[in-house]
Amino acid sequence: MILNGVMNVNENISIRPVLKKDLELINQWFFIPTFYFDTGNPDICSKQDIDMFLTYRSSHFCIIENNARSSGEPVALLDFMVNSYVGKLDLEFQFINYEDWIHIGTQTLAFIVNYLFQNFDINRISKLIYGFDYNAITIFKKTGFQSEGRYRSLIYKNGKYWDVFSYTFSKRDYNERFV
Repeated sequence: MILNGVMNVNENISIRPVLKKDLELINQWFFIPTFYFDTGNPDICSKQDIDMFLTYRSSHFCIIENNARSSGEPVALLDFMVNSYVGKLDLEFQFINYEDWIHIGTQTLAFIVNYLFQNFDINRISKLIYGFDYNAITIFKKTGFQSEGRYRSLIYKNGKYWDVFSYTFSKRDYNERFV
């Protein structure tokens, strides 16, 4: 788990562990337009698959809340897996709507990058972004992630093949930007 309690990004944004009350909300997030899950039927994600995400041993699954809204409304999911053998961290970061991406996406992602490099022995953070997720591509670029490649027509969603882009943030990039 990334944290035991609540971690504040700033006065309005916080990150906390997943609670039982979040399971139904998480289930809904798996069906937002920019989400893709690699199953036999990519438009369906079973409860068993969701449970696997939440309980996978090396996965760190969290909720990002916007405390400026009533009752600290959850606005995004954060998940990452660390491969300590090669010093790599695979990041999943998904906001629910466009407004949140634009208003708090870059600031929240920068905080997460800083936190991960400070607390884990990693050399790079990697993120695969689907070609249909234009907001994510913009936010990751603005935060300083570098494009490393493109997987052409890798996934099939909504009757169309989509490219997937690989973005990374290296320890060197981190030292230049944050230290």
